[in-house]
Amino acid sequence: MLQMIDLGTDAGIIKLQEQLLNDILGNGNWRVGGRFRGISLVKEILCRKKLFLILDDVDDSTRIENLLGKCNWFAPGSRVIITLRDRHLLAALKENVCTTYKVKEFKVEQLNKHEATQSKKFPIKTFN
Repeated sequence: MLQMIDLGTDAGIIKLQEQLLNDILGNGNWRVGGRFRGISLVKEILCRKKLFLILDDVDDSTRIENLLGKCNWFAPGSRVIITLRDRHLLAALKENVCTTYKVKEFKVEQLNKHEATQSKKFPIKTFN
């Protein structure tokens, strides 16, 4: 399972590329060395793999391109779910990176401190 990694840096992108290769290929020996080498390895090696990948809270389409290319690097039938908060980024992803399917938009209101600690909504025992 992929861990949360900061994609805001080249080091974060490289770490995610390495983790993607290691987790999918089942060993811990992959070292990409650099962002562009990682792009080549992901593209060449995973093009034969059918993947289901979830990227949560994405905030920059260029970072997605460093991991997924134009979403055509994986075998046919692969699916990538990307969650994001920025509607403009969704438009950029649709235009430049990925084919999108029906998108469900959820608006979530932030809870105040009192609501967040209400035991009826989120019982404390749930988090123990």
